[in-house]
Amino acid sequence: MGSCISQVEVNDPPVKVVDLTVGDDSTKKDISNNNSLNSVVDGDNTNKSFFGISSRNVSQQDNNRNKFVLYSDFTCPYCYLEFIRLTRAMKMLPEEERLDICHGPFQLDDTLPIEGVDKYKFLSTIIPPSALDPMIQILCEQFEELDMEMNPRGLLGNSAPAHRLQIWAESNIPREQAIKLKDQLFRIHSCQGKSMGDVDAILKAAAKAGLKDEAMIRSILDDKKNERKLKKAKKHAKETLGIQTVPYLLYIDGKGKQRKLEEATAIETVDGFADLIDICCRKS
Repeated sequence: MGSCISQVEVNDPPVKVVDLTVGDDSTKKDISNNNSLNSVVDGDNTNKSFFGISSRNVSQQDNNRNKFVLYSDFTCPYCYLEFIRLTRAMKMLPEEERLDICHGPFQLDDTLPIEGVDKYKFLSTIIPPSALDPMIQILCEQFEELDMEMNPRGLLGNSAPAHRLQIWAESNIPREQAIKLKDQLFRIHSCQGKSMGDVDAILKAAAKAGLKDEAMIRSILDDKKNERKLKKAKKHAKETLGIQTVPYLLYIDGKGKQRKLEEATAIETVDGFADLIDICCRKS
């Protein structure tokens, strides 16, 4: 059973939080920039297609683009931090030079109930309070320094519904809007202290990302196809990629060559991720 607060060991150095305002409220009809999971839709199990390199929904120009796949769980604040840093770093580039940042779903604990459990009590069964309390305090201070507030208590719930919505979004809405949705979904756990299975919280997050049709969002959450896609994606992450914990950042060049960016977990600044993006592009 994995910890839903961090992928790092208790003795690892703390990380810093970088604030982010992601995307805008505009909604476009052009959905050619699809995600890393289109192969799940098409039933293609090859790695190349799995990460959006070859898909019927992607133009040839997009097929040849370099991209990142960030495997993460919405219950993991450290995943949120890496997402923020990477996305903010990408925003520093001219729009025409930005790479796609695709969603890789992973659940640290898929046995959590939808309604959630007491976050602190659950984590204290995994991490001794003598180590857990300082970790939480550091995270809270980092959020406060950047005018954000991390909720150290609240509920810890099953993240499957949020992952199902994000998987759908990556294939059906513009890239920037999908990024904004992911940001809003991350906030449910880390900032609001609500269960990731809280449908009302998910609906509000979707609305803030410009997806205001509640009936549509509910149907997406209930769609068995999206449930199957999540199951296949998680199996690919664990069995093919060997992912055991997150965040896990993967870089894929235009030829489909994949590289795990192990150094990403040690990067604590937006500028550091900007340098990483530059190195990846120069090596491609």
